[in-house]
Amino acid sequence: MKKFITLLGFASLLSSVIISCKKEDEVVVPPVVKVTFAKVAPILKLNCVPCHEANSGANFEARKKFVDNFTIGKDNADFIANRIQRETTASGFMPRGKAKLAQADIDLVKQWIADGLLEK
Repeated sequence: MKKFITLLGFASLLSSVIISCKKEDEVVVPPVVKVTFAKVAPILKLNCVPCHEANSGANFEARKKFVDNFTIGKDNADFIANRIQRETTASGFMPRGKAKLAQADIDLVKQWIADGLLEK
């Protein structure tokens, strides 16, 4: 009788395990949200536009690229990413005269490029 109860208990446990294995928890994969210019624009506005905008005054150097709108930002994205990743002591580091951007901001610009330079 003891063997029967032990066997019955084991069978019950085994069936519980089998049933729970059949009920696989659904893995919910969050949608991939791509980085758009709308997410990058505040970084550019704060750190780049003070010097690189169309209306920056009479002392504006012709060689400076504008970054105050999507089309021009998109056209210069690789250039921007290159400059903001440089060491602060390197030639061409941007933003000139300021601290290096936070790594999260640099990563966001790089992700925007990787995601296809989307506007919205």
